[in-house]
Amino acid sequence: YTPILAGVSNSNGNMTFYHTHMEKAESEVGFSAVTPKTLYGGDATAKTVQIIRLATWIQDEIQDRRIPTRHSEIYSEPTVIMKLDIEGLEFKVFPDLLTTGALCQNIHFLMGEFHHGPGNHNYYPINLTSDGKHVLHHRKEGEALAKQLLHLVDISENCMTKISLDDDESYLTDPHDLPKPNETATTSR
Repeated sequence: YTPILAGVSNSNGNMTFYHTHMEKAESEVGFSAVTPKTLYGGDATAKTVQIIRLATWIQDEIQDRRIPTRHSEIYSEPTVIMKLDIEGLEFKVFPDLLTTGALCQNIHFLMGEFHHGPGNHNYYPINLTSDGKHVLHHRKEGEALAKQLLHLVDISENCMTKISLDDDESYLTDPHDLPKPNETATTSR
């Protein structure tokens, strides 16, 4: 696959993200949709980027893929593993993945994080809808929503997805540089 230079959400369009300028810190966050006054004390640069609806992308690009014939003796079914650590947008994206079937029908294993722990109080409030009618006002509401969503996955008889909320940040100690946006990808489908 070729990298897609876009953010993910529950709709297509554009969204403002904020660069944290924490590259040299031990915990590089990179970009977040959380406003800089809320999370970074105002020390962030706004950048509007294209966003894609992740559920639609999964249904279009992953759902009907097949293992090439030359490998069919080795692999009977493709396995899809996804990391979803999207700095607060999981409260918009995860319900969309669940209600469209994109999660349970296509993703075998999901690793990720819901930002509702004690250290995440600055993420709130989080608008769940563009009209502002549905808002998570504080992390306890985020925690309750996350528990409900995960419970739906657990009790669904038709959901193959296994979920781990162990947030892996091992890339912070990886000696290799991450790819830069202007580098040409060398992988293909």
